[in-house]
Amino acid sequence: MRILVSSWAVREDGGRDLASLAAVMGIAVRVLEVPESRKGPIPFARVAHAKFLVVDQRRAWLGTSNWEKGYFHASRNASLFIDGAAPAAAMDAFFERAWTSPLARPLVAD
Repeated sequence: MRILVSSWAVREDGGRDLASLAAVMGIAVRVLEVPESRKGPIPFARVAHAKFLVVDQRRAWLGTSNWEKGYFHASRNASLFIDGAAPAAAMDAFFERAWTSPLARPLVAD
């Protein structure tokens, strides 16, 4: 299993929780950090907002919900469950480009 998160996911308890996941055999966690704009900080921008999951190269989930308990239990979001190799392959290719990007680095526990 590979998990790619935006840099803001490692703040506060998130970094500790992700480090616990990364310590499990078979789970790799990387952090994607998009450089700040030349114009300065832009709130809620310059991060990966994509939220999706690909399973067995055949099924996928795409949604608007952040993967935190509060989002799944206390907010309204949209989800799309996809069954098909072609859409799953496209999402997997998108993930692979981000995973191998120079902007992605292995999670380093503090």
